[in-house]
Amino acid sequence: MSSSATGPNLMRTYSFDDRATSSSSSSFHHDPGFKPLQKAWTMLNPPTYLPSAAAEFDYSDVLYRQHFNTTNVPKGLLKKNFSLEGMRGSWVKSSLPPSSSTLPPPPSSRSRCVIVVDCFSTGAMVAHKALENGLKVIRVDSFDNPELAAMVASGMRTDYSAFLTYKGDDPNFTPEAALSVLQTTINSVCDKDELEVVAVIAGAETGVELADRLSEAISFVPNSQVVTNGSNGTEARRNKYDMGEKVRNAGVRAVMQCRATTWGEIKTFLDEWQPCPYNVIVKPMESAGSDDVTLCHSETEVQAAFGNIMGKVNSLGCVNEGVLVQEYLQGTEYVVDTVSHGGKHKVIALWEYDRRPTNGAGFVLHGQRLMTADEPRAQELMAYMYTVLDALGIKNGPGHGEVKWFQDAPVLVEVGSRCHGAEGMWIPICNEVVGYNQVSATLDAYTNTDLFLGPTIYHPTPSDRLAYGAAKYLLSHVGGTFKGYNQENIDEIKAMSSFRALELFMTEGKELKPTIDCFTWCGYVLMANKDEAVLNSDYARLEEMCLTAELYEYTPHPGSSDVGAPTPAVVVVDPFSTGAVLAADCYKRGYPVICVYSASLSSMENLVNLVPKGLELHFAAVIGQRDGLDDDANRGAIFTAGEIMRVASEKNFDVVACMAGAETGVQLCDRVSEKLGLRTNGGEGTEARRNKYLMCEKIRAYKGAGAPVRAVKQVIGFSYEADVKQWLADSGLDMWIVKPVESAGSDDVKLCRSPKEVEDHCNHILGKLNGLGAQNDGVLVQEFLGGDEYVVDTVSRDGVSKCTAIWKYHKEAVNGHTAPLVYFGQKTLVIEEEENSAELRAIVDYQKVVIAALGIRNGPAHAEVKIDKGTPCLIEVGARCHGAEGCWRGIAKESHGFDQITGTCAAYLDEEEFAKIPDVPAKHMKFPRCVFIVSFQKGVLKEINRDMMKEILNFQSYKESEMFVQAGKMVMPTTDCFTFVGNVMLCHESLEVVDREYARIREMEKTGFLVFE
Repeated sequence: MSSSATGPNLMRTYSFDDRATSSSSSSFHHDPGFKPLQKAWTMLNPPTYLPSAAAEFDYSDVLYRQHFNTTNVPKGLLKKNFSLEGMRGSWVKSSLPPSSSTLPPPPSSRSRCVIVVDCFSTGAMVAHKALENGLKVIRVDSFDNPELAAMVASGMRTDYSAFLTYKGDDPNFTPEAALSVLQTTINSVCDKDELEVVAVIAGAETGVELADRLSEAISFVPNSQVVTNGSNGTEARRNKYDMGEKVRNAGVRAVMQCRATTWGEIKTFLDEWQPCPYNVIVKPMESAGSDDVTLCHSETEVQAAFGNIMGKVNSLGCVNEGVLVQEYLQGTEYVVDTVSHGGKHKVIALWEYDRRPTNGAGFVLHGQRLMTADEPRAQELMAYMYTVLDALGIKNGPGHGEVKWFQDAPVLVEVGSRCHGAEGMWIPICNEVVGYNQVSATLDAYTNTDLFLGPTIYHPTPSDRLAYGAAKYLLSHVGGTFKGYNQENIDEIKAMSSFRALELFMTEGKELKPTIDCFTWCGYVLMANKDEAVLNSDYARLEEMCLTAELYEYTPHPGSSDVGAPTPAVVVVDPFSTGAVLAADCYKRGYPVICVYSASLSSMENLVNLVPKGLELHFAAVIGQRDGLDDDANRGAIFTAGEIMRVASEKNFDVVACMAGAETGVQLCDRVSEKLGLRTNGGEGTEARRNKYLMCEKIRAYKGAGAPVRAVKQVIGFSYEADVKQWLADSGLDMWIVKPVESAGSDDVKLCRSPKEVEDHCNHILGKLNGLGAQNDGVLVQEFLGGDEYVVDTVSRDGVSKCTAIWKYHKEAVNGHTAPLVYFGQKTLVIEEEENSAELRAIVDYQKVVIAALGIRNGPAHAEVKIDKGTPCLIEVGARCHGAEGCWRGIAKESHGFDQITGTCAAYLDEEEFAKIPDVPAKHMKFPRCVFIVSFQKGVLKEINRDMMKEILNFQSYKESEMFVQAGKMVMPTTDCFTFVGNVMLCHESLEVVDREYARIREMEKTGFLVFE
């Protein structure tokens, strides 16, 4: 370890200051129809995969979750290390041409047309081939993703008759209505261009369900030629669990399995199963390829795999809503590619996969070999696949089945009712080895049925071998910055007699990663040869090039394992809210991130996802607390430090920093960083950095400022009668703030104007679960501070503190509050621009005294301060970044050119970068404003006023927004951060513009922004 001297939808809690939804929120939330906010979606497009009543996860479900994204298909995330292209043909030897067929004339004067749903990967090849065959093509995307729409290979024909998008994720449409709109649009296109739809084909895995429903709808049209698998059973053709159960129920051998969305379900399944030997597969319920497929040998590994999958955006651009836990089928894996018409099946290709454990991943595909029907196991594999197709109702179109040979028999892994993927790169090999391919067979099955069913071209099985063929994927076993491919090796590859085509995915400057899945391949080589021995020899030589890394020219990362030195890594404790953004930033800087959770599986119930929309997290390891250590902080820190050291040893890491992501992680972070010898605030005094009572008392007792430090009058109580009642009588105050001792933001904070109000609110708080998911054991009663409230955000390195932002809150007394406790917004201030510059300077200086008193020498601090009777007085400070899920970050950067998250990374990881941060923010480059949308009434939401929302989107200062409400759900008057309606981020060069548009939103709140039933 490095030493400190050298180490560097009403469905979501809007976490104002790093916390989860509690089972009840405040005294204002007793309406039985009210549900606390859970996860936000963007503006007017709630994700369709969420159930009508959101499921809450307990802590055991959250503990092992590495990925928390819950937005549906975030734009820009569906990317590979290479483009979703088919054969670009840069280096392609000639091979047998694909089979060509003469299409029968259409039965009418209309041109025949096929609809391809999700026209990417091999789907782009299906559309291209259809156009080449003289058919017209209507492209339909099953969800809206412009980047995905652009992912079509150069050279692919895209002269579609129409390009349509299914509106299934539009909250204004039911699935039935969206399908009806799509069908109406298709009819209009067909009438206009005189087209007749003759087939609906799923181009990719994501398009299967819509293709089934759309083909069924069109097949009902009189005289329609369209055949369909139908919507009945379509779920089992996409959901891997339903697939296995439907196959099993048909009397066909299927894998032992459990589907789950919570850890408890998995634990019960494992306890009942008792796998021996312990070989368990964990994978997403809906995805493709080897995406996050993990072989686990212990319950701990199953937990980690569960955490890696849940909520993550998978390779298909969709959010993983559940995991599939299955028995591990040990044996060779095969692919059976089929095409069917009217329940008559033909096996078009048989592949044997070359999968091996590589670079720490269990199922890396090195290559695949094309088989023929006369080889061992082939007949059993094909007969088994026919029973699977029948069980799943795949009567028409392509099938791509993955089967393991396990205990001397075939067992289904999964099957997709679409063509073999991998962008169709295998097509020329199939053409050369068996004379045809699955894409051409699929089109003929739909559009030239007699030719497909006849024996002339497509045999019932691939029985005639014309050559031997394979695809060899180019793997990397090293990491670094890619410079180029070794030209001598490239020339050697192209000179091989087996060489047919070469596709290279890496470009100069990209990160070269050790291959663990199809997204980290560096390319592939297509191979065919009439001599099997020569083919095998060439395959082995390609393997050698990859293993020795001679194929690649690259600069190793500093500390990468291939040069012997350990890789610098970072620990983030509780990467929730803004802590998730901090963890993502560390990862982007090239540091593997070890995620540590501060609680055990049995505590902190009701935690839900507290990670900003669209943010992807990548953790090298996840460490949770052991049950039974909750009450012993020192033992917990020792255990955690030991686990971190174990991970570091296994992965060859040098842990260089430990950072608190959220309020809950502060104390464990302090203790662990101290035990690991890292830059730290230390375990001594950490209680006062979390406990608000101890915090103020420590500041009051601080002697290092040369004069007494102002601190709020207060008392801590565990019982009103025993601890609070007499203090109230002696305080000489007439107004008090009552709040939990440990929580954050405005959670259960109330202004009380009489001892009776104090008593009632104390009793309300004590014993309740707070917003951080922990039980309130104490209550804090403080003097009420008048005046304006400010936030001072700082970052520190070895006692040197920099102020990254001064925020002024806009708070009002509304919706039952008699004091200004409801947040409406916040803006940044610059000392030299304000009339009260002396006051602001005093606040910054006061904050430096506060963090010195509390021993916050390293990392971020987020302090809330009031100017009371002309002097600053602390409300509270957190030794972590400003919360609100980092929604403020973008506009803070535009305003000052830096932000607290960047500063925190610099404070721990880059001394030179930290030195460049100014002591206080300079003049505004732009003027930022966070707007928290407030509700003033209770009711069931009908909709958000679309005209007003459109007006906001067209503001000059508009940057982004997030709405937390959903039509048909109860909305409550806003009393705290859990009942916000949403937020809007504004930023512009003109303060006048920002002020005007901020005021306009405040008008909208009171004039119909929310439309109630």
